[in-house]
Parts: sequence; structure tokens; C-alpha cells
Amino acid sequence: PEGNDASAKLAYDYLDRAFVLTNDDNSDAVLDVQTRKRLRAISFNNMGCYYERRNKLLKSLEFLDRALRLELDVQLVEDPSATHLNLCRVLSRLKRHDAAFQ
Repeated sequence: PEGNDASAKLAYDYLDRAFVLTNDDNSDAVLDVQTRKRLRAISFNNMGCYYERRNKLLKSLEFLDRALRLELDVQLVEDPSATHLNLCRVLSRLKRHDAAFQ
């Protein structure tokens, strides 16, 4: 992870572990496919927030886009509006206001 902040490294390590546990190859960790995908979408969203706070906006946008695409595929998403808001915030910081508005 970028930076040397101990809490940022810890957050990155936990997010990395979440990706391992929700990977398609690790279907034994979470048996229900929909639950695994929902948790993976949350992990993508959280990683997008992590990179935004590290001012890696393009990397953040990449993870948030992946989260949204997965959320649209999963039927049990609790709150897709959070990902939309995070996307809008990052797009706005990138001065892509028209895209954020849509």
C-alpha cells in the first residue's frame, strides 16, 4: 500500500484478506454464491474508499466501478446507493462533474 501509516497498512491488509475470502477460487470460504458476490462488492467499494483517501483517484474509480458492476449483478445488495455516492464523489474530485451527475 502507498504511504507508511500503520492504520492504512492494517486497513489494506484486511481488505486484501477480504478479497482472498471472496475470490471465486475460494468458494469454500462462503458457500452461497450470492453472499460471496455481495461481500466482494462491499470489499471493492471499501477498497475504492481506501484509495480515495490515499488520493489515488483513478485506482479508486476502478474499484468503485467494479463494485457497482457486481452490485448490479447481485440480487441481495443491501445499499447500492453508497457505491453510487462514492463514485460521484471521486468523479467530482477528478473534475468529471457531468459523469458524476449521471
